[in-house]
Formats: sequence, structure tokens, C-alpha cells
Amino acid sequence: MNLQRWKLRNLPIQSKLILIGSLGLVFTLLIGAVSFYAQGQIQDSAEKMYDQSQTIREMGQIRTDTRATYGFLLEMLLTYDSSKKPVLEKEIDERLSNMEANIKSWEQNAVSQWEKEQVDPFRKMFTFFKDEIMNIKKINSEQGKDEALSAVFGKFAVTSDLVNEKAEEIGQYINNQADELNHSNESVYRGTIILSSIVILISFLIGGALIIPITRAIVGPVKHIQQLMDRAGSGDFTAEGTHQSLDEMGQLTNSYNTMARSLRELIGQVYHSTDLVAASSQQLSASSQETSAVTEKIVQAIEGLTKETKLQNQTINEATNTIGDMNTAMQNVMTNTLDVSEKASASVKVANEGNGIVQQASQQMNQLQSKLVQLEEVLNQLQVQTNHIGNMNAVVSNIAAQTGLLALNASIEAARAGEHGRGFAVVASEVRKLADESAQSADEINQLVSTIQKDNQNVIQTMRMVQQEFDTGINLVQHAGTQFYEIEESINSVAAHLEDVSATMEEISAGSDQMNATAFHIKSSIEQMTQNIEDVASSTEEQLASMEEVQSSSQHLAHLAEDLQQAASRFSI
Repeated sequence: MNLQRWKLRNLPIQSKLILIGSLGLVFTLLIGAVSFYAQGQIQDSAEKMYDQSQTIREMGQIRTDTRATYGFLLEMLLTYDSSKKPVLEKEIDERLSNMEANIKSWEQNAVSQWEKEQVDPFRKMFTFFKDEIMNIKKINSEQGKDEALSAVFGKFAVTSDLVNEKAEEIGQYINNQADELNHSNESVYRGTIILSSIVILISFLIGGALIIPITRAIVGPVKHIQQLMDRAGSGDFTAEGTHQSLDEMGQLTNSYNTMARSLRELIGQVYHSTDLVAASSQQLSASSQETSAVTEKIVQAIEGLTKETKLQNQTINEATNTIGDMNTAMQNVMTNTLDVSEKASASVKVANEGNGIVQQASQQMNQLQSKLVQLEEVLNQLQVQTNHIGNMNAVVSNIAAQTGLLALNASIEAARAGEHGRGFAVVASEVRKLADESAQSADEINQLVSTIQKDNQNVIQTMRMVQQEFDTGINLVQHAGTQFYEIEESINSVAAHLEDVSATMEEISAGSDQMNATAFHIKSSIEQMTQNIEDVASSTEEQLASMEEVQSSSQHLAHLAEDLQQAASRFSI
């Protein structure tokens, strides 16, 4: 294994902290062991001192009970109150019982050899003391009070003094033992203080020799990383960490260096992406302006087409009125024909009037035919205008497709920018939606233009049919003129041909009715075409508004690109 791994700086932070904790634990255990040892010694001494204090208390109580028994015994012998004697005897018995209990407790707690040797003599002495009391009571009852008092002041007094002296001797011995234990405890305490001080001093020396380098090995790299992070927080990513070790701080330094390099690359890409977005937004703005200009031209063209269709509608109204006049004239002709058949005598005059009416009808038919020719020219011009609208709408569709491609490119560049390009992605999505709406509007315009062209073709075909009917009507009118001319030449043949003239007039009336219906149909088609043109104008205006929104969005995108460039310029790479 490489010895370099065993250097202190290469140890993991966890191992360093475990080492510091282990040292503290070892020193704590040493100090605790010394303290436990001293505490055990002091505890033993305290227990002994407690037992000795109990013995001293018991010996003192024995001495007190001995003197009290001596006094109660004298009082019992000297009192003349017979009622007090039982009380005094009871007190004497209680004192003897207390002395018995204290002696027994002392026997159980005797520890030293000397105390054990004194147990039997002291008990014999106490037994003799009790026997003397019983003997004095017997003497008092048998020989009298004087003999009993002599026994009390004599042998019993000596025995009582011996018991007191023995109890005092034992108490003094126990007191001396307590003094020795106290001195021993003081010695243990001083030894514990000295040993604990030595252990603490050694702990400080060893801990300082190890903890300070370990702390420096941890704190130094942390401060170094903190300085790097402060510089990074101010936007400076040019500095890299120089700390090299195999622990977590070395790994953290390497990770920071990798992060700094990645951020430098990312910021560089942001610079490049903002330039592309700015250029794309400018191009998109220019395209939207061009589209707006083309759309305005389309609106102007549609307005002109609307005016022309209104003129066509007026022309059709005039043609309808003319046809109505022609019907009236035909009715007049038929009436006149009936008058001719009824009034043969006035046939010449009627023939002249009929010839004039026929000439007038011929002129009106020629005028109506001229109007139809003009209407056909207007419809042809309308066909050219709709073709022009289709071409301009193709340009709009192409621009919408280019706008969609530009929005797609902006979305791709925003995706490359990551989190910083999220705003660009939203704007690009809105631009793409506007491009799709423009393309959809262009398709609707194409459909409307196709419908207009189809209706226009139908109108042209209808006009041709009307033209044929007008040709037939003109031929009929001319034929009627010829008939009237022949009537003027030969009034006799008029009667024979009146029925033919009447039938011809009916055919002319039917043709005029059909022509009137055709003109009404043309009028309806023109009105429908006008409505379609107005719808196209409305859709074109909506597309123009959409182009204005696209232009506004592209300008907003350009401002966002400028803001991103300013934000990215704060970083040093």
C-alpha cells in the first residue's frame, strides 16, 4: 500500500473526526477510571465512618441509659409515692431494653478485631449490671430500703461506672478510627487530584499534538473552498482549487473545478445562443414587417374587389329593370296585336306603332346586351383579381412557413440554453402558434378565393346562357320588325299572321321572364361573392393583427436576448 495514503491530510474527514473522538474518549475513560477509583475509596471510607458514627451514637446512648437507670433506681428506692414505683420500674426496663438493642447492633456492626474482642467482656459486664438491678430490687423487698441503697451506692455504683467507662473506651476507639479514616480520605482526595491533573495534562499535550494538525487539515481546505465560492458568487469562475488530497475536501475541490469548467463552457454557449437569438429575432421582425406589408396590399386589393362587385350588383339591377321594361313592352305588343285583330280598320296605324315599339325593344335589347358584355368584362377582371389574391396568399403561406421554421430554430436554441432559455422557448412557442394561425388563415383565404373563382365561373357561364337568350330575343324582335314591315306592305296578310305574332309575343314574354330569373340569380351570386369577399377581408385583417403580434413578440424576444447578454456579461470565464 502506498505510504502516501497514511498521511494525515489524506485521511477521510470521518476518520479524522473518529480519531479526535477516540482520543477524547480514551482520555475521558482514564479520568473517569481515576475518579471511579477515588470515589470507591471514599465510598468505602464513608460507609465505615457511618458505621462508626452509629457505634459512637450507640455507646453514647448506652452511657446515657446507664446513668438514667442508676437515677431511676435511686428514685424508686427513695420515693414514698407508691404510684410512681411502677412507672419508674417501667422506665428502668425500657432503658435496659434500649441498652440491649444498642449492644446487639454494635455486635453486628463490629468490624475491627479490637471491637470483636470487646464484645464478650462488655456483654458480661452488661449482664452483671442487669443482675445487680434485680438483686437490689430483691434486697429492697426482703431487707428494706436501707440495705438496697447500700447495695446501690456500693457494688452497683462500681458496676455502673465500669459500664460507662467501657462504653466511653469503645466510643473513643471508634472516634480515633474515624479520625484515621478522615486522614485516609484526605490522602485519597489529594492523590486523586494529582493523578487527575497528570492525566489531564497528558491529555492536553497529546490532544494538542494531534487535534491541531487534524483541525488544520479540515479547516484549511474548507476556508480555501469558501474563498473559491465567494469568488464564484461574485461571478468569477476563472479561479480553480489547488488543494490536493485523497479525503473528501480533495474530492470537493476536484468537483468544484469540474463545476467551474462546466459553467465556463455553459456561459460561453449562452453568449453564442443569445447572439443567435438576437439575430433570429431581428430576422423574424423583418419577416413579420414584410408579411404585414403584403397583407395590407391584400386588404387594399380586396377593398377594390368589393367596390367592383358592388358595381356589378348595380349593373345587374339595371339589367333587371331593363328586362322588366321589356316585359312591359311585350305586354303592350300583345295588347296592340289583339287590338289589331279587333280593329282591322286601324291596322296600318297599329302596325306603325308596333313597328316603333319593336324598334324600341330592339334598342333596349341591344343596350341590355351591351350591359351583359360589360358585366362579363367585370367578371373577367374579378377572375384576374382573385388570381392575384391567390398569388399574394401563396406569398403569405410561404412567409408563415418561414416564420414557423424560424420559431423552430428559436426553440432549438432555447433548449440548448437550458434553464436560461426557458423564456425563449415560451416566446418561440407563441411565434410558432402565430405562424400556424397565419398558415391556417392563408388556407382559409385560398378556399375563399377558390369559392369566389368557382362562383365567378358559374356567373360567366350563366352570362353566356343569358347572352344566348338575348340573341334569341333580338332575333325574335328583328323577326317581329320584319313582320310589322310586311304588315305595312300588306294589311290583308296581317290577319292571317296574327296568331303567329301572338304566339311569338308569348315566346318573347317567356324568354324575358327567364332572362329576368337569370338576372336575379346573377344578382344573388354577386351578393354571395360580395359576402365572401368581406369574409376574406376580415380574415386578412385578422392575419394582419397576427403579424403585428408576431412583430411585437419578436421585438420582445430581442429585448430578452439583450437582457440575457447583459446578465451573462457579469460572469468572468
